Amino acid sequence: MSNYVKSLVNLQNLLYSYSKESDRVIYPSIDKLLILVDSKYKLVHVAAWRSKQINETGFLQEKEEDYISTKNIGRALEEIADNLIKVKNAD
Repeated sequence: MSNYVKSLVNLQNLLYSYSKESDRVIYPSIDKLLILVDSKYKLVHVAAWRSKQINETGFLQEKEEDYISTKNIGRALEEIADNLIKVKNAD
């Protein structure tokens, strides 16, 4: 299985997993993310890239306690949702 497919599966699992706050709250909302990024495939690519970068460097753009997610892929999605990562959309 390619890394791209693994990232897509991890993203899908993350989006449908339980959160700390509620039984079935998905955070950040896929609808909010797709407003910021024009393609779910690009969203997966950017989130996977940022997650790998967090793993390698340990650098987070916010304080660790400010993140809802404990996994780096979730933190990457939160950074995208908070506009800490700018994704250029195709024009």
